[in-house]
Order: sequence, then C-alpha cells, then structure tokens
Amino acid sequence: MTVIARIISILIGVIVISKVYLDYKKRETGLTVFLFWTITWLAIIVISIYPVMISKISGLISENDSGLTAFFAISFVFIFFVVYRVYTKANRLEKMLSEIVIKLGIRDLEDKK
Repeated sequence: MTVIARIISILIGVIVISKVYLDYKKRETGLTVFLFWTITWLAIIVISIYPVMISKISGLISENDSGLTAFFAISFVFIFFVVYRVYTKANRLEKMLSEIVIKLGIRDLEDKK
C-alpha cells in the first residue's frame, strides 16, 4: 500500500474513532456501538500500518498478486467509512423521529383533555 493510502487510512480512522468517542460521551451511542466501531477502526489502522497482512490474505485467496492490494485496501476503508456514516445518520434520524412521535403523542393527549 502506498504511503498516501496509509496516511489517508490512518487519518480517517482517527477521525472516526474521535467522532465515535464524542458521540459516546454525549450519550448518543451505547457502549456496544462504541466498542464495535472503535475495534473496527483500530483494526483498519493496524492493517494500514502493516500492509503485509493484506498481501498475505490476498495471497491466500488468489495465487497471483496483480498489484491490486492497495486498491482493495483503500476501497475497504472507504466502504467502512460509508457504512459508518450511513449508520450514524440512520441512528440520528431514528432518534429525531422518536422525539417527534413522543411530542405529537403528548400534544394529542393534551388536546383530548
């Protein structure tokens, strides 16, 4: 994996871990979600620091190494980042929707009285 790919992977990993930590501190996410994303992104950072792991894994899967290891590594990081962003967005929307439903329910109860 090239140096630029390593730097990008590490930078994205650190940003996501800090974001997950801040969400956990604000009580927007639970402990299991915090641990899952932290462990996942720490693993991505370790793999980006030691790209030999990816080469060994791709060597086990395929006999020929066509130089696509860096491409697969970057795409792996990008896919995990997109999954993380979609998860956090869906989680926030779910919480907002729950708050709206609760407020509407309370308003309907007050209107009936």
